[in-house]
Amino acid sequence: MTKTDNYRHGLPYKKRKPIQQRKAVMRRKFIALMTVTLLLGGCTHEETTEQDAAEYTDKPVIFMAAANDLTRGTAIQEGALSTSATFRVYATKQLKDGGSGSPGPELPFINTGESPGNVVSYQQIDGRWVWKTGTDYYWPQDNYFVNFYAIHPASAPVISDIMTSRSFTYDADTPIDGNHDLMFAQATTSLGSSEFKDINDQGTVALKFHHAFAQMAFYGKLSEQFSNFGWTLTVEDIVIYNVNAAGTFSFDTEEVTPNTTSPILSDYRLALHTGHLTITSTTATELLTSPNDVTMLMPQTLTAWDRDTESYLDMNGLPETTNSFLAIKFSVKDSNNQDPYGGSTTVYIPFAAEWEASNVYKYTVEFGGSYSVTAAIEPWATTNIEPTDPLYPDE
Repeated sequence: MTKTDNYRHGLPYKKRKPIQQRKAVMRRKFIALMTVTLLLGGCTHEETTEQDAAEYTDKPVIFMAAANDLTRGTAIQEGALSTSATFRVYATKQLKDGGSGSPGPELPFINTGESPGNVVSYQQIDGRWVWKTGTDYYWPQDNYFVNFYAIHPASAPVISDIMTSRSFTYDADTPIDGNHDLMFAQATTSLGSSEFKDINDQGTVALKFHHAFAQMAFYGKLSEQFSNFGWTLTVEDIVIYNVNAAGTFSFDTEEVTPNTTSPILSDYRLALHTGHLTITSTTATELLTSPNDVTMLMPQTLTAWDRDTESYLDMNGLPETTNSFLAIKFSVKDSNNQDPYGGSTTVYIPFAAEWEASNVYKYTVEFGGSYSVTAAIEPWATTNIEPTDPLYPDE
């Protein structure tokens, strides 16, 4: 155990270094606004089955979503996106028959990253609340497929040209901040395909989002020794040090790959629960502000700091290493309400991890003795949610 008052807070680096309006030629009198039903699920790519498109070609297709709470730093569980959420949609189009019965080459359709162009938000249009892009895009003829690529949240790095790259990078200008739930969805559809539903003479395109990050939750408990002493421990601060915040997400691989050549080692402070920070027993206590207010980070492998072979403290009083560790600051009261340490104490605990996307990692820190950390792994979502229309959920 090491006591230090010279505690570095180590927050992540915060520096934060067209829309082409497509003029579609429509053969029919009416043109249709694109809209998408947005829900979460494990699968992300919809199969395409054609139906008679005639009943849809002169009717609008609207964005629709059910409502759940979504706030910064809140992980999204099974269910629908919040009406306060925003995300980006990119799209390409291709002829269903480009010759010899094969689809034609992909062409740009929604191909801009500038706001408000492809940013989708919940808006009131003609007295009805719908999900809609900032700029209107119109369906091509029904002899085209449209391939949709969606990213939540809209604050994720922008893809400048979907025709040349279906990926974006977290780097020094836009490092992963640990506070947003990166999700993606893909769908291929066309006017009259199976993704459209005859709902109040409207059609929808279904997008099922999938988590691209891993989720962390933390608990604390006393060691048998501390518990037998009758001590009460109050957690004041927890920081994960030396986590890579640089990587690339690709729609082709449907995953985030860490940049191990030029990593950005960042430190992530947990949002502790002000009412749950007092630990009095060997029973694990939730340490975050709520069960869903967690840190969400890129899947990666963390190598633990080795306190036996690596230099122990740098000039700031921290382990001098590029490997990972937890810094936990706490105070203690004994059974007579006295402080046996004479003030707050910070301990450094080696921290290794193998994070995979869509998993929840629940870490329990045992205070006292060797100050160990154990992990339990669970799937983020246990149910595959199929997109449904919120107005007609049973259809």
